[in-house]
Amino acid sequence: MIKPRRKVLFCDNAGRLIFDTDFHGPWTLTEQSLSAPERKTNIIDIPGRDGEMDIASALTSGEPRYKNRELELRFECSEGSKEQRTALIFDMTSRINGRYCQVILPDHPLQFLAGYMELQPDYNDPSHSSVIIRSSVAPYFTAINSTKFDLEAAATMESVIIRNGGGKKVVPAVSAYATAPDMPNITMRCGSFTTTITDYATHFYDELAMRYDEAKAIRYMGSGHLVITWREAYL
Repeated sequence: MIKPRRKVLFCDNAGRLIFDTDFHGPWTLTEQSLSAPERKTNIIDIPGRDGEMDIASALTSGEPRYKNRELELRFECSEGSKEQRTALIFDMTSRINGRYCQVILPDHPLQFLAGYMELQPDYNDPSHSSVIIRSSVAPYFTAINSTKFDLEAAATMESVIIRNGGGKKVVPAVSAYATAPDMPNITMRCGSFTTTITDYATHFYDELAMRYDEAKAIRYMGSGHLVITWREAYL
């Protein structure tokens, strides 16, 4: 078990638990554990073929898929009376149990884990209390902030390099905007792929998909702003 000495914020209205050095509540995060990523497999034996085949990888063009990871967090509190801490445990249970939450751990302040939380009281004696929060979370730490390019198009072709620094394949969201009452009219190219965006909708193009540390050269021209965003994820 890792034992960071950090304080904890309560679960806010957005369903997010944030562990921070600032004191925003009486509960201290004293232990945390997170299971290692485990790749999903579906092994079958095909007659007449050497070895066995993992059809899970075959269905994703070799891109690995992972099982959920098991998260366990222990919080302790020695403030107030036993009755006051009992009330705090009741409040935490109401806020957390069965809810889908984003969890930001002390050693990953820029990413979150996400899953359904279950809180279990551990003990509550006259001087000290402890609770345990468990969750089967999605395998990736997801960046809190999106990577974003806001590019102003012109009459001549411009270019930009975008790169996925995360460990999970991403397909960027592409949109455009212009100063009212004008509408955007932007031609975008990536390799042999070409499209023209003349609306405010959000588009996803498989041709822009990026694996880990993969880069794409984007060329664009026209009138308005071209916006490209994605959220990176890390194991």
